[in-house]
Amino acid sequence: MKLVCLNAWGGRMGTAFTDFVVLHKDADVFCFQEIFSNGESGAYTNLTNIKNPNPDIFQTLEKVLPSHTGVFCSVHDGIYGIACFIKKNLPILDSGEVYIYRNDAMDWNHPTMDHTRKMQWVTLAVPDRDVTVMNLHGFHSPTKIDCPERLAQARIISTFLESIDGPFILAGDFNMTLETESTRVIEKDARNLIREYGITATRNELYKKSERYADFIFVSRDISVKSFNVLPDLVSDHCPLILEW
Repeated sequence: MKLVCLNAWGGRMGTAFTDFVVLHKDADVFCFQEIFSNGESGAYTNLTNIKNPNPDIFQTLEKVLPSHTGVFCSVHDGIYGIACFIKKNLPILDSGEVYIYRNDAMDWNHPTMDHTRKMQWVTLAVPDRDVTVMNLHGFHSPTKIDCPERLAQARIISTFLESIDGPFILAGDFNMTLETESTRVIEKDARNLIREYGITATRNELYKKSERYADFIFVSRDISVKSFNVLPDLVSDHCPLILEW
């Protein structure tokens, strides 16, 4: 089984992004963040941190991944959020969303305010035993260190992990760095593959700030990891993460 996790950066890298996805179309699961769906025809979002996005990147992904089922999770304006793409030969037994940060009064004139954040989850029928896959784009603030909102997010995630009966994989752009209490809260329930494999960065040269961590994959201790890699491909300002188990 293979999972690819990638912050799509709104699809702003165009064919470089979609060519990468097609190259890895054998993946059983994709976990994407910063995804727009029907943005061209819908009420366009006032997000300002993504320049020149593909407002229909979810529909583009549906075209280039015809063997997968796309599951979109809106977090803002009904058209911006996160998405999983699941191979159609893997039955989706259950799915849902969890609020990990909520702000129903977003003020775009407030420079440090963040919009609502969610974690989406799907339980898949895979050979031997069902697996729950979670995908999230975490709370954003000017820094990636601990803060009340990020710690609260980690506790919500931890509580959800404790409720899962069976193996799980938690992937996404957490907007947090490695050495935080927020990270350690999640590590109480799961293996942190970024730490375990000695990964030193999940951001590439397209990202100009100094912090080099953002993206993580955590797995339950009963997941047998065959390989885990952070790729250098310049298809976003985040590095793609690939897990095989």
